[in-house]
Amino acid sequence: QEIVKFLRDKLVVPADRCYTQTSPLDPGLLFRLASRVSADSNPAFSYPPARPIQAPADYDLYAEAHKHDVLLSYPYQSIRPFIRMLMKAGSDPDVVSIKMTLYRMASDSQIVQALMEAAENGKEVVALVELRARFDEQNNIDWSKQLEEAGCTVFYGFDDYKVHSKLTLITKKSKEGYSYITQIGTGNYNEKTSRLYTDLSYITARDEIGEEAFSGCNALGDLTLPTTLTKIGSLAFKNCLSIRKIVIAEGNKNIDVAMDAFEGCVRLLKITIPSTMETLPIEAIAACPGVRSIDIAANNPYFSSDGLIIYNANKTELLFYSKTITPENGEYTPIDSVVKIRGGAFRNNDKIKVLNIGKNIEEIGDYAFAGMSKLTTVNFEDSTSALTFGKGVLQGTGSLGNIVLPSRIREISEEMFRNSAITGVTIGSNVTVIGKNAFAGCTGLVEIIFAEGCNIETIPESAFENVAVGTITIPKSVKVIESRAFAKVSASEIIFEEGSVLTTIGDGAFTGSGLVSISLPSSVTTLGKGVFEGAKKLTSVSLDGTALVNIPERTFTDCKKLKSFNVPNTINDIGHRAFYCCFSLASVTYEAGGEGALTIGDQAFHLCSKLTTLALPSRTESIGERAYYATAATEATFTDSEMGGTDATSGLKHIGNQAFEQSSLKTIELPEGLLTIGSYAFSQSESLTSAVIPSTVTNLEKSGNGAQILGLGRYAFYRTPLTDIT
Repeated sequence: QEIVKFLRDKLVVPADRCYTQTSPLDPGLLFRLASRVSADSNPAFSYPPARPIQAPADYDLYAEAHKHDVLLSYPYQSIRPFIRMLMKAGSDPDVVSIKMTLYRMASDSQIVQALMEAAENGKEVVALVELRARFDEQNNIDWSKQLEEAGCTVFYGFDDYKVHSKLTLITKKSKEGYSYITQIGTGNYNEKTSRLYTDLSYITARDEIGEEAFSGCNALGDLTLPTTLTKIGSLAFKNCLSIRKIVIAEGNKNIDVAMDAFEGCVRLLKITIPSTMETLPIEAIAACPGVRSIDIAANNPYFSSDGLIIYNANKTELLFYSKTITPENGEYTPIDSVVKIRGGAFRNNDKIKVLNIGKNIEEIGDYAFAGMSKLTTVNFEDSTSALTFGKGVLQGTGSLGNIVLPSRIREISEEMFRNSAITGVTIGSNVTVIGKNAFAGCTGLVEIIFAEGCNIETIPESAFENVAVGTITIPKSVKVIESRAFAKVSASEIIFEEGSVLTTIGDGAFTGSGLVSISLPSSVTTLGKGVFEGAKKLTSVSLDGTALVNIPERTFTDCKKLKSFNVPNTINDIGHRAFYCCFSLASVTYEAGGEGALTIGDQAFHLCSKLTTLALPSRTESIGERAYYATAATEATFTDSEMGGTDATSGLKHIGNQAFEQSSLKTIELPEGLLTIGSYAFSQSESLTSAVIPSTVTNLEKSGNGAQILGLGRYAFYRTPLTDIT
């Protein structure tokens, strides 16, 4: 019991949430037991066997997959159609390769036999075998050797990862080009376990490359994308470190390529585009830092190129700027005909230092200048026409300094400056919208100026998270500060302009910030969860004059230097862990009066070890579990009259489990009207010598010695030195 008590204290687990388990913790022995009990000789010990549904003898999954997608559900359906598909592919003269990942193989695997027969029939068979399949390591090693002896290419996974993927790719070549059958499953290629475990096997011949299909295939060489290909999904070729060149086959017009399809292909240098191609996946290509050139067929009518810079046909849109160009003095200005810069056009460029955005340019696409490591200056030529930005336009620019945004910019886009080296920004009065994460991670950003007359109404999620600014002035037009908008900022002070109309502050808006003090505008009506959580320098907060009705959960959790707090009489709820671990909190003062009952939530002041005042207002109705655990107050009062008000009655009805456990209380006089006192409510309060329990915590006679107190929890005064109880 002492060990259990020790663990409960350390893990903050109430006694009524601890359970004793008498059965074995490891039921693995049941597998061994079941294997020794014959179902035939002991029918009472076994359920009737369930057999997988067998497909008709003439069912051809290989042919069906070319007509429509197929989903097999094991163990309710048999794995045999999949095995027959592998066998048929291995003997089909049009099939050129079969590639699989293998994790746990059966001891008499027909799947491996099918792969070896395919290799003997001249197919390219590639298997990625995970040797660290627990309990089957030797079996996998043995099969790997046989695969290699049969002519298969075998890889053995990665040092830092276990390969649990279940993937098969069958490649077929015909007069129309290449076609594919792809299988993705949740279960192993194992005939035995497919009869035991519930798994899915999805087989498709769709003419697209799915998400993460070839992710991490380090041996994959140069790519040729066939004319039948229509889509490449997210992370399809992630970290394929051997890809240096991609050739898009003649006849292809459009391929829908996810922007991160080639993420981590750091050695990709060259893309070849055919004369038939109508669109370019520039964003996806630009995400590869090594790409130096995009070669476009000379007779392509859709693009104009000098081999280094690519435009659309009439040169109104700049699509790609080669990283091999070294501009004079590191400065570049687009030609006058350009009105749009395509997303990713300059991404990861390490040659340009100064970029001039002319008055004719009206649109800049997603991540157009992201990752430009040497970019120090962006000059915006002013104009009467608006300039719009896509997502993350200047994200991660490594040398960018101070930015003054011109009047023609109306919106700062999502992630526009995220993780850049920007040191200062002036946000013009015409800016009405700031996107999510716009300046997040700009650890060198020390100055933020909102121009006079700014009309921004919302500061969005994580807009200024983790910036180094010292003081922030919030424009009076702002109505909403969204979640984590100023999380982890270094600012010691937040100033709200006079006349602020701010109503809502979202979850964690100032969490982990360097704030020392803050006074919220009277217009504030709503706080999210954890607004100031982890603001370890925060010493004072004022909610005076606000219309707030609650202090939500974790609002001030871990604000280690918060010393005092005034609770307005509009507050009806102090949430779970609202002041949890505020180790310096010595005084909490409640304003007398007010309407509506006050609830003090579970662990609201838990471990506020310096809290010496405990004067609760008359309208307090309930005190939650561990609400004042290990606090320093020596006495507690429960009416307004005892704190300077007029109301001498208490509305307190309930005291939760462990509410005052390990407190410093010396005496406690609980008010009339109290109905319940929770388990361990005052336990281990080592100075508590006197307690008055009101008659409303009613007595009921029971058989035997003593009386049962209804509403008084188990061990309510456990291990206290009580000498006087009434």
